[in-house]
Amino acid sequence: MLMAETDTHVFNQENDYEPVPYSVGVVSEEAGEKLWVPDIPVGQKPAYGMMYHSLQQAYEYYKDYAKRAGFEVRLGQQYKSNKNKHDNLNIKYFVCSKEGTNPAPTKVGAKSKQRKHSSKRTDCKAAFRVKYFEGRGYWCYEFIEGHNHSLVNEEDSVFLVSSRDVSYTQQVFLYQASQVNLGPVKGFNLLRVIYGEYDFIGVGPDLAKDETFKQRISDIVWTDRIEPEEFEDLWERLLVDFDLKSHEWLLDMYNLRHKWIPAYYRNELMSGLMRTSSRSESENNAYGRLTSIDLTLWEFYNHFDSVVGCQKFAQRKNDHDSRYTIPDFHTELQIEKEASELYTRSIFFDVQTEIYASVISCMSVSVSDVDSGKKYVIQDTGEDEKLSRRHRIVKGKPLYDVFYEVLCKPSEEFYQCTCKRFESYGLLCRHIFYVIRLSKVKTFPRKYVLRRWSQDSLPPASVIQASGDTPDMILREIFRSVEYCVNRYANEPELLQKFRDHQVQLMAKADADVPISKKTNKRDRIASILGVSQPKEIVVNIPKQVSTKGSRKRIKSSIEHSMNPSGKRRKNCRFCKCSMNDHNQAKCNAVRAQIAAKKASDKAALREMKQRERLAAKKARLAEKNASALAAKKARLDEKNASVGENG
Repeated sequence: MLMAETDTHVFNQENDYEPVPYSVGVVSEEAGEKLWVPDIPVGQKPAYGMMYHSLQQAYEYYKDYAKRAGFEVRLGQQYKSNKNKHDNLNIKYFVCSKEGTNPAPTKVGAKSKQRKHSSKRTDCKAAFRVKYFEGRGYWCYEFIEGHNHSLVNEEDSVFLVSSRDVSYTQQVFLYQASQVNLGPVKGFNLLRVIYGEYDFIGVGPDLAKDETFKQRISDIVWTDRIEPEEFEDLWERLLVDFDLKSHEWLLDMYNLRHKWIPAYYRNELMSGLMRTSSRSESENNAYGRLTSIDLTLWEFYNHFDSVVGCQKFAQRKNDHDSRYTIPDFHTELQIEKEASELYTRSIFFDVQTEIYASVISCMSVSVSDVDSGKKYVIQDTGEDEKLSRRHRIVKGKPLYDVFYEVLCKPSEEFYQCTCKRFESYGLLCRHIFYVIRLSKVKTFPRKYVLRRWSQDSLPPASVIQASGDTPDMILREIFRSVEYCVNRYANEPELLQKFRDHQVQLMAKADADVPISKKTNKRDRIASILGVSQPKEIVVNIPKQVSTKGSRKRIKSSIEHSMNPSGKRRKNCRFCKCSMNDHNQAKCNAVRAQIAAKKASDKAALREMKQRERLAAKKARLAEKNASALAAKKARLDEKNASVGENG
């Protein structure tokens, strides 16, 4: 993989892009230090001598100012005198969230894994300090306005911690949504709709289990360190070693090698596109959650717009993190710090890995003069060496070398490596970073910063104020204004009651202004909600129904059709055993006769039972009557006998 003496190939992409540093605020310099001052008018920001009734009021005032200015506030130090007889603090500091410094990063070993995270500390000196004044409250005795970092754009203020607070009415809405089994995510999505925006393989089972085969084929397929000629030679060895010369699937894949093997794309700027299907799977998941096959064209358009809005919001959040946070550095090189300011955060982590590897994994083997520059032979003692030791020796020869050539011309800011990482991905490799450090170049070569990887790859978003003319925007504006008032009055019962009374008056006025509400039909209401109307002339028609995949049937001959004109398989009735093409079970005569006989039998049984009940009741009444007559007759006889005895 060494570069030929006559190889002067240069990455031929014209890169006229010049990175623009991210900056928000009025920039000034004091004592040689660059400071950013918030562009807030006098009277809307703290000032020396301002009085506040309580410490909480001072804190809320500074937080409101910080939110408009584009930074976050953190509670600082506080002091309380021993002679203080009251519970109030004597002095309280409120500082910028970037105040202080980060602890020194722990040493990262070659084999250790460390979570990548960012920090906000820049040792910012901006502060708001108040002192207690007996009987009057707190007064501002010091206000440091300048920051040593750029501030946050107005449209990105939604990502500040101070903007994450859920208002009272929103909390009530989320609670009520939970009562109808809507979780917080769905409830928040409903709020987003109401408010309009977020911020407002084929090798067979045996070979598939062969670890040596899997390692060998992976080493020559999923690598961009070999040339096409080397790939074809290694592929041939693989087929011979595993007796796969007649394997049909592998032969088909080899014939398509120019379309999927990375070795054939080494000189093409792919910019990270040579990956798995995870990117398309991510898109499918994003759109699949909000769309379905039953949507109409207009419904799909609205859902598609919602997905795009979610992706734009995520993009803004990532941009905010790249600009407003500082990653942990693994070296003390200035070039690493500049890379964090030029690249987006995810791309910087890739670049940081290469910068750190240039320090611990690379060493110069030789150097020679070539034309107006120098050629370095770099040995990669890190990951590449480990790769060459693990199942990568074929007949005593490593699959690919761990030596790379770097052509360097510092005066022209020209660097080229035989690994061709920049030509393939648009990012410099560890070997070039090693040569840059050997050449005592302190700054990051801006020539090799592609705009697509930079923090300002997209133009700055502009805050577009809605005109308020459309009914949808008017309704949302009314909702926001009412919700704002309710949040303000939530802890003031008297003022909240007055606001309620005022709303009742507005309702009465609405009844007076519009005594009879104009009724609209269902079609017009739907058109108003969707913002479209039915066209007078329908140009796009509903497509004809077509047979879907898997539903095709065998074409029958004319003889089969004549035997069965209806096209259906004949069935026999399980009661009368005749064809069911002319009747069903409900119309079968045998079934009807059976049902009629059962009904007649049940009716006769019921009639006989009722007759037996009547006879039993009649016998009971007759027996009761006879018993009663017999008892009366006996009573009369006893009375007569008694009377005869007395007379005798």
